Amino acid sequence: MYDNLFKKTVISCLLFSCFICIRAQVDSTKVKLSFNLGITRGQNIYLRPFIRKIKEGKEKDLQIAFTIIQSKRNYTDTTKHSHLLPLLWKDSTTDQKDIRLFTTYYPSVFRVNNNYKTHVMSYRFMELAPDISLIEFSRSKDGSYLKNNLLFFLWYRNDQLSKRSHLIVFPLYNKQSDSISGSSSKSYLLSLYSKFKRRIPNTTFYYEEEKILWFIRIRSNYKRLKAMGIINEKP
Repeated sequence: MYDNLFKKTVISCLLFSCFICIRAQVDSTKVKLSFNLGITRGQNIYLRPFIRKIKEGKEKDLQIAFTIIQSKRNYTDTTKHSHLLPLLWKDSTTDQKDIRLFTTYYPSVFRVNNNYKTHVMSYRFMELAPDISLIEFSRSKDGSYLKNNLLFFLWYRNDQLSKRSHLIVFPLYNKQSDSISGSSSKSYLLSLYSKFKRRIPNTTFYYEEEKILWFIRIRSNYKRLKAMGIINEKP
């Protein structure tokens, strides 16, 4: 008796679940409907939570198992997206292609980015947030741009287009230079001691100073430059 009651209960639950999953959806497509239990409408398929496929206008979207698997494409702006969580995340546009492995977007165990506009190819390992990775190797095709990062302790960037470079050996050394503005700085031991110089506009002279403890100026060439009439006040 109890066995039969249990079987009837299970069958009733299964039928009720199927009725919930396979249900009619309100659709904006003007397609003549036929008896199909609401699963399909034209080229669209609604069978939640298993599959959802939509093709309207110039956009196509396929979702499987609550978007654990998704493939989406927009023909207007030629963008593509696909993912298989938590293994793969892929985006592509006319400007770049981006592939992430073992990810839910952030963090990503491994990421490859190919920027078609700047011609920069980037490889990142353990990317925790934007521009924060344990290991990164980025380089442009012609070598004009270079950026490397190793476990947060060694970080280097050289951009020949903007004429800027930056080197960090944490926590011992930090060097920055800007060839266009004519400025450069060096600091040691988390800026306990630092040196800075900057070209004075419309001259070939530089203002230079040295500091300790981030804010105490111990030496500068201000008096000499002022005596020469090059500057009137400290920068």
